[in-house]
Amino acid sequence: MMTGNYVSAYGIVSQIVEIKYSFVRLKYMADGKERHSFVDYDRLEPIKLTEVILLNCGFDTVGFGDHNAVGFVGFRHGIWDVYMCDDNKIYVVKNTTETEVCEINYLHELQNLYYSLTKKQLQYEQV
Repeated sequence: MMTGNYVSAYGIVSQIVEIKYSFVRLKYMADGKERHSFVDYDRLEPIKLTEVILLNCGFDTVGFGDHNAVGFVGFRHGIWDVYMCDDNKIYVVKNTTETEVCEINYLHELQNLYYSLTKKQLQYEQV
């Protein structure tokens, strides 16, 4: 986990804004207002990646070869394209050769990978 990651706490999608030894400070929207709260680590839950979440991160739905995939337009880094297949695994493609780099299941994992590749925060729009 790192600052900027989105997690769920008590069923509310929140963004981590500060990390301390045994708790985090979260930012979330409630009643149209930005709120902050301190939450122990054991109360945090990851957000499972779905096509809707990927689309809310700015990715576009595209077909890729024989796969029906969510393509990461805007998640390209140099010669690498990253996409998610029907099996919900994240793949990295270089020069049309498929290579599974890692399996990613949660939004914060995707955010961390995106940051590692681009040195930028992945934007996530809650609707």
